[in-house]
Amino acid sequence: MKKLSVKKLDVKTVRLGLAGLLVAVAVVIGAIALLGGDSGGSSSEAAETEPVALSASELLAQASSLGQSAFWVGARAGTESYELSSTPDGRVYIRYLTGDAEAGDPRPDFLTVGTYPVAEAKKALQAATKAAEGSQTLSQHEGYEVLSSKESTNAYVVFDNQPGVQVEIYSPQPGEAADLATFGSLKPLG
Repeated sequence: MKKLSVKKLDVKTVRLGLAGLLVAVAVVIGAIALLGGDSGGSSSEAAETEPVALSASELLAQASSLGQSAFWVGARAGTESYELSSTPDGRVYIRYLTGDAEAGDPRPDFLTVGTYPVAEAKKALQAATKAAEGSQTLSQHEGYEVLSSKESTNAYVVFDNQPGVQVEIYSPQPGEAADLATFGSLKPLG
């Protein structure tokens, strides 16, 4: 039988990546369930916005119109545009689109930073740490805490000065989200 010349995937890496993604999703769902979905904010819901591709300067200009906190990891080389979207429950997403990707691209191939309203976010993160399986650990830093692992594609951050906000970094490259979260790359949008 003729072999195809296809780049060989390391099965262990793929499995660890998928397991990490599943754990991360479970952590977020668990944290929301633990808190009853209460954002701790006002009773009015935020407006949902359709994904829109912006330049870095356009993204920064949009920050004040969000009416809530949002984080990003700054401008990045190779990023063609920054996709901004939000949901009615107050979640804000920034995706770093590369190549020919357009706003709304369904592929999970892009670095993404999500900012979520979570009542008592630090307690939720600590509870999620206890529920996390595998190598995800909670690390303390000056002014913030991070739940992450080098094998995972997700990392979660809670800042001491923003007790009702949780930030999630997703990267399709295992370990990149942990590095970005741990080494202080997150910054407020605007």
